[in-house]
Amino acid sequence: MDTNISPPAAAVNPLDHSGWIVISNALGLVFTLLSLGMRLYIRKRISPPSKRDDFVVWVATGFGTLQAILVFWRVHEGFGKTQARILADDIEKIQKIGYATDPLFITTIYLTKCSIVCLLLRITPDEVQRKKLKLVLAACVVFAVISVILDLTVCEISRPWVQTSEKCENLFVRRQIMAAFDVASELVLFIIPVTFLVKLNMKLGKKAKVVSAFATRLLIIPLALLRLYQLRAEIDSADPTLIGALASVWTQTQMHYALIATTLPCGTPFLMTVVTNFGHVELQNMMDGQSRSSTKPTLKSDPAAPKTSKNASSTLMSEEERDEEIKMVWRKPTLLAARHKARTSNETAESQQAMTRNREEEQDEEQPQSAL
Repeated sequence: MDTNISPPAAAVNPLDHSGWIVISNALGLVFTLLSLGMRLYIRKRISPPSKRDDFVVWVATGFGTLQAILVFWRVHEGFGKTQARILADDIEKIQKIGYATDPLFITTIYLTKCSIVCLLLRITPDEVQRKKLKLVLAACVVFAVISVILDLTVCEISRPWVQTSEKCENLFVRRQIMAAFDVASELVLFIIPVTFLVKLNMKLGKKAKVVSAFATRLLIIPLALLRLYQLRAEIDSADPTLIGALASVWTQTQMHYALIATTLPCGTPFLMTVVTNFGHVELQNMMDGQSRSSTKPTLKSDPAAPKTSKNASSTLMSEEERDEEIKMVWRKPTLLAARHKARTSNETAESQQAMTRNREEEQDEEQPQSAL
């Protein structure tokens, strides 16, 4: 038997659950960084430049990555094992690291919510709806601050990192309040875009794609409830370093999924439905990093408008024009139809001018030949 084989970094047995934490945190961190790369690619090649919602989610990813690193450090110190296998000094280190990870977790979760609100603010022109979104944004900030205060001031001031039912009063009640803030804000973030889509002049299938992009965040609600259930078990347990492993697993799962779900509305289905002109993107233009208007608009234009030539080229749209088109979609459909009619008229005029120039060139060529 080879005695040079090193032991595993983390184990899973009745007295050691640290392996569960390492696996969930590592997988979540990998997929979080992949979603970050996806968002960077979208803003670099498909729909530049970066906007406020992108910067917010990048900051959230930074906080989440730092929190994940601290969780790895906490496991290295012995978290996930039974207290009988951990030294007294290491137990205090575990408690201090856990005390530092909780505010980072809360900050990351609420930054992802703020990113979604910033995205909705960017594509919503109606002032009444924008005021509602700003109130939701302010509520997310307030909920985050209250949650951090509830988490950090729950125990005695001299040793606030010792968070057990014997040392802390109403510890689980505070966790319930924090979870209620989290769940309520997620429900609001889903209801708001649904109410916007009711007024949107768009086919039902495309509306379903947009709703599904935002609905992915609803999975955060059961994850938050599972985390709360395991936190109750950890608080009431006489061996919190062992029983708290499952609470840590659900914590990391919720945080990483929140970061991933924040990028999903910026994925290809969402871009093809909302961010481009008349809800269409050509695949080749997406690969080239450009968005062009479709030759078949989803809104019918005025029948009296002149038809465009088949050879007329599509007009490339800048970021400002795309944002303006998005806002016009939320307004009256007649405005969008008028915009399309004007663009069609311009393209027709350019096509007629080109045909006139071609005729003049042909006539100029025929005159020397007839003279010969």
